Amino acid sequence: MSRSPIKVGDRFRTTNCGMVEVSEVVNSKKILVIFDNTDEKKWTFSSCLRKGNVHDPSLPRLPSKKPSVKKGDIFTTNYHGDIEVVNYVSANEVTVRFIKTNDLVETSITRINEGVVKPPGSPPGKPEIVIPSDMQVDFRHTTKNYGDLKVVKYHHAKLVKVKFIQTGFETTAAAHDIRHGEVWDKLKPVIHGVGYHGTGPYKSTYSNRDNPFEPGRVKCRAYFAWSNMLTRCYSKANQLRQPSYIGVVVDEEWHNFQNFAEWYYAQNWKGMQLDKDLLCGGHGKRYGPDTCVMIPEADNKALNRETKIQKTSSGKYHLSINLTIDTIDEAVDIFTTAQLHIREAIFHRLDKEDPMKNDAQKIIQEIIRKRVR
Repeated sequence: MSRSPIKVGDRFRTTNCGMVEVSEVVNSKKILVIFDNTDEKKWTFSSCLRKGNVHDPSLPRLPSKKPSVKKGDIFTTNYHGDIEVVNYVSANEVTVRFIKTNDLVETSITRINEGVVKPPGSPPGKPEIVIPSDMQVDFRHTTKNYGDLKVVKYHHAKLVKVKFIQTGFETTAAAHDIRHGEVWDKLKPVIHGVGYHGTGPYKSTYSNRDNPFEPGRVKCRAYFAWSNMLTRCYSKANQLRQPSYIGVVVDEEWHNFQNFAEWYYAQNWKGMQLDKDLLCGGHGKRYGPDTCVMIPEADNKALNRETKIQKTSSGKYHLSINLTIDTIDEAVDIFTTAQLHIREAIFHRLDKEDPMKNDAQKIIQEIIRKRVR
């Protein structure tokens, strides 16, 4: 059975970079997509799109734990300076040259990655650490996605402390990753220019066994909720689809994923959805710890069900629930009463007091009247 062709407006989920939307189709090997999370654009193939193998160019690719090597690659050893690959046969047959002495040694990728390659005739024990010239204190390097960083302290080839110039974030990395620009600044806002990962215990993805909240689940549910929230508020593509989110913002505290995840997992979150409207009596304009609650999907849909009222040519009012009423006041009262009952039921299930109990009716009436056409 043949697949239907990909067309403008189609949406696909990628393996690691969220949702994308097709913006332009030239042919099966030239399709332009827009990433929901960052609004970045990228050309790709239909086969990659269907498999989810499309990477956001604004986000870093995590380096392999054991990167492949080729002739001419430079690596740093822990104690004997830099080495250059001069011949590669297999993972266990790699010839390297010590740049300082020109000595040749046959070694393996594993030993190269661990920085433990020694020149011939090296005495036993640990010699004095040789700090490469580009790993001296304050030496600057440029990363692929996070701007410049500077070296703070060199311990050895696999442990170099660095500091990002733009955010001041400090971390450690291998000299090889620093030279290739593959160091991650957890404080730089990369999700729609607003959200950043932050430093803390919560991850965006886990291995199959180390997810403490949902063992066996790889993708963090809190991260999924957080990135979707930011997309709704700050993605231009999403606001074209859902203009009601224009002007909605996320509290600055929640720009940091760690803060959001801490709040999220402190709630009754399983099987629930994030809602910003319930505590505000209507359509809230801010996501934050003091305006949001976790509620079941059915309740969320009930709260956000469209309540349209349209004036007919006969002067009566037609409701979106397939009902026609004589006056606007009656029509508004029907929808208002329904919404108040829904709120009362939700707060009862949450075992909480409605903070807008005295004002909810007036607020809901105003919102419904604005929808009259």
